[in-house]
Amino acid sequence: RLFAHRKLVMQLHYNLANGAFPDRTTMDLALAEGVAKEATISRVAAKNINLPPGQTRVEAKGTLKIPAALGSVTVWGVAPHMHTRGTTMDVSSTSGGESTCLVAVPRWNFHWQSFSRYETPLTLPAGSQVAITCGYDTSKETKTITSGESTEDEMCINFLYVTR
Repeated sequence: RLFAHRKLVMQLHYNLANGAFPDRTTMDLALAEGVAKEATISRVAAKNINLPPGQTRVEAKGTLKIPAALGSVTVWGVAPHMHTRGTTMDVSSTSGGESTCLVAVPRWNFHWQSFSRYETPLTLPAGSQVAITCGYDTSKETKTITSGESTEDEMCINFLYVTR
């Protein structure tokens, strides 16, 4: 929701590894008086990533609990996010002893930075636990890799496009 006279900030990440080029970024924005259901973007992430060097497989994990006060939520799509050392990502939700896969990425590609929509949205009951596990290859590294905004750092995030 955008309220009158509020600023909208678009965050971009630039990688200058191959040189500097002109910024040709554009954004299309359409406004509506209202929507049937307001959507939001939530995220499940591993915090304080600390990846030792020289490992062919090292993991980072995180969790998110759907608050009971929200009631159930509908997940319409996802956007996995890691940087260049990422190899795999698995995201699942658990409720009442049942587990549901939200994302399974067996071979991560850094250039896959976009939202994917489900053909059929998923409903997660209140109290569901969402877990993320990201795998990394640090075999070519000589120093510990930590979380951060730079491409030289790492991230383990899955964004969830949800409604209540």
